[in-house]
Amino acid sequence: ERLRTLGRGHAGPLDADAVARLLADAFADPTGPVTRIVARVAAAFGVEPAAVTGTSRLRSVLLPRHVAMYLAREVAHLPLPQIGAAFGGRDHTTVGHAVRKIAGELGRDAKLARIVKDLRGELG
Repeated sequence: ERLRTLGRGHAGPLDADAVARLLADAFADPTGPVTRIVARVAAAFGVEPAAVTGTSRLRSVLLPRHVAMYLAREVAHLPLPQIGAAFGGRDHTTVGHAVRKIAGELGRDAKLARIVKDLRGELG
């Protein structure tokens, strides 16, 4: 069941090499690529990296956290459970909500879209 969950976001056939990569990613340090993303997002929004991965629900922290989760998914291509683990053990559904929310906001908020585009360029 875990392999099926990991394979949901995988494009293409699940051959032996793809399964090996999925399993390696699943058991890798969940904070690895996220650390760089969080640092860049925190700097762009003027907040502390610890606040981005912390528990605060203040909008000044919530938006950068959602952007960091979005970029972890879109740039690093991490699975939702792995992103959730890197952000203080949050559930994958919470991460999915954040990713969808930011994706929707990008079409409505030009300033946010510019920030995310710049961050993608730096991180990509």
